Amino acid sequence: DLSSLLTQQSGAVMTAALRAQQHDLLGNLGWFGKLIRRDNKAIPEFRDFDLHILESGIFPVLVQGLDALVLHLESLRSGAKGDEGVRARFNPLTWLAQFLVRNHPSFTRDFRSAAYGEVREAALTERGRREIHRRKPQVEAAFLAAERRTEGGKLTLVHMPLLIRQLDELWSLDGAFESKMPDTYDDILPPGHETEAITFEAFWEWFEAYVDRHEVLRREDFERGAKLREQEAHIKKQRETEEVERRARQLERASQKESAMRDFESTRKDILDNPTWQRVLKDGAILTGGVEEDEGSIPVQGNHIPPLRKLFELYNLLAPGTTSNSWDDTLLACWQEWAEAREIDDYKTGIAREGLEMLTDLGQFKAHLASVQRGAGGKFAVCVIMDNSQDDEERFELECVDDDGIPICFNVTKVMADEITQALRGGDPACSGQEQS
Repeated sequence: DLSSLLTQQSGAVMTAALRAQQHDLLGNLGWFGKLIRRDNKAIPEFRDFDLHILESGIFPVLVQGLDALVLHLESLRSGAKGDEGVRARFNPLTWLAQFLVRNHPSFTRDFRSAAYGEVREAALTERGRREIHRRKPQVEAAFLAAERRTEGGKLTLVHMPLLIRQLDELWSLDGAFESKMPDTYDDILPPGHETEAITFEAFWEWFEAYVDRHEVLRREDFERGAKLREQEAHIKKQRETEEVERRARQLERASQKESAMRDFESTRKDILDNPTWQRVLKDGAILTGGVEEDEGSIPVQGNHIPPLRKLFELYNLLAPGTTSNSWDDTLLACWQEWAEAREIDDYKTGIAREGLEMLTDLGQFKAHLASVQRGAGGKFAVCVIMDNSQDDEERFELECVDDDGIPICFNVTKVMADEITQALRGGDPACSGQEQS
């Protein structure tokens, strides 16, 4: 019927009009520079609203919608569409809103899509340029800093590549900015003045013009750089925190070692000054291997037992807190465990001179402290083994610096020296260093 025919013709006219706009509005972006407003004084969140309506495609669709609205109003006026009732009820704002919804670039895939993409790309390029222009204070600060680093306090053309590289590093762009800049910068200065100093004003005038003529960076490039800086700052902070924690652990371990050494030296003195233990050291007496006294042995009860108990506590063989002054099965087991690990001869017969001397030896206790640290995950950065054997006596000295830089030096048995030597040769991760004989 006539109504259907008019509708079809109207649709054809609309399509023709849109294609004309595609050619005139979208096919030629000469109007783009006239629309953008870099000098917008609005608050920051609305300062780039002109780019927003271009990136989203709202502006091109709005222009087409206004043109289509004019055609629709003309058809209503001429009577080609609707009757008096339709014309009376017609609301142009509602009609335009419906047009924007139906033709929104996010949901439209037709001959206009490619052109919308070009407009969006142009807007993104302009957003990148604005980002660079707004970084003028940073550029000026980098320029002045570069001036101060030169011998004469002036920048020339030969300094420009370095300045660009420093800006690239400042913005964490990983070469993206540097790669888009020219190979030479001769056009900053007039011909014949290539050796003269460059002022920041001259540089910025050239730089601003160059950015406007070329697609140098997008805003997302700066966003990636900012994200990279955040990651680097996070890693740096994490490392600083780890270093603080490491130093705290180092101080704590050093404090624990000092406290343990003080306790050991005090307990050692108590033993060496005790008349009962002097009988073992000087007269050859022993503390029996059982819990009852034998003829010629020292007593199994008395004030000489608590210092011995304290030594076993310091060697982590016995839980602290017991105050008994008796030589019992628990202390006997502690002694046998300690002596067997150090291959002391006839240790089952009891504590004799050799065993007591080793038990109160500072080097042995330092070795114990080092082994405790190693068991807790510590490492030795340097290990040097020196053979100090004389005549029939085998003596080995171990010098270490642990992973916190704390030096350790103590005597070890031949078995322990062999084990450490094997670990060094075999690449034990807890020991790294060198041998010396």
